[in-house]
Amino acid sequence: MTETPLVISFYTLQTPYELEVKKLKDSCEKYGIEAEIVGVESAGSWEKNCALKPLFILEKLRQLSRPVLWVDSDAVFKQRPDFNEFEGCDLSVRMNEFLPKGHASRISSGTIFVRNNAAGAAILEQWCQETEKVLQHKERTMEFWDQTTLRDVLDRNTAVRFFPLPLKYAKIFDFDDLFISEKEVVIEHYQASRRYKHGITSDYCSH
Repeated sequence: MTETPLVISFYTLQTPYELEVKKLKDSCEKYGIEAEIVGVESAGSWEKNCALKPLFILEKLRQLSRPVLWVDSDAVFKQRPDFNEFEGCDLSVRMNEFLPKGHASRISSGTIFVRNNAAGAAILEQWCQETEKVLQHKERTMEFWDQTTLRDVLDRNTAVRFFPLPLKYAKIFDFDDLFISEKEVVIEHYQASRRYKHGITSDYCSH
């Protein structure tokens, strides 16, 4: 039986995410899901706030010494998860296999399971390094998405036991209705960044 992971997330203080995260907190309480959801100071832009994710997950994995399930702060649990479904994997994230390998949305990183072992920690460490490398690139012209650096790390890593996350753990509210019934959904993502990210100062150059 898989050790029960702790649900983790953060939200940026003094932004609309303070309101969004209440729905996540309420859903965890409703279904008796143990969670650690914290507010953090904004790093100065939507991009930089996204870039905090891999380091936050890595630090929690080390601090807690147990598996973790990252869930974006604008998501909601629709029912209690069966964590035994993650048995035998080191990391699990939604893989959109209908998209090309290099596509920005090949991976959706709103929900991420990471096991507390060397392989899981190694992926997170590489994700942190890749994220820093991309953000520091002086000639970067594209907006940074944390899922793209995770995609690149996973493409290069064959040692990790990777399990494509079932759709029910990462349903997008206005995209996946044709592929899954409402009664199956465990976690639904509302992708508040579409509404809010341009209100948080961005560092990237225009597309």
